Amino acid sequence: MSHEMRTPILTIIFFLQQIISMLSTAPIDLTRVPKCVEYCGVMLGQLQFLSSFVDDLLDLGMLKSGTFTLTSEAFDITKVIKMIHDLFSPQASQKNCQLRVDVQGEDITSSESIADP
Repeated sequence: MSHEMRTPILTIIFFLQQIISMLSTAPIDLTRVPKCVEYCGVMLGQLQFLSSFVDDLLDLGMLKSGTFTLTSEAFDITKVIKMIHDLFSPQASQKNCQLRVDVQGEDITSSESIADP
């Protein structure tokens, strides 16, 4: 469980350090602003992941108490794959590696998946 919490936190720390580094130069290089906005988007995604993780922990408490019920809903698998890519890309980059997603076979962009949120 600590890994699930630690990875998004480390990702947010990494991107905050990058933004601080980009904006701490004098004069501020305005060409770096789009990259800062991109990093903020990644951090927002990580915070949303952490929020979802906390919800899962609360669900676990409900499961233990016997008050939890499963529901099914459709979701976009491509968004999940992108989230996973964005989650692990910073760690790969720090180790001078590139994380790449290749999908072979059927077109997943048109498929709909069902799961418990």
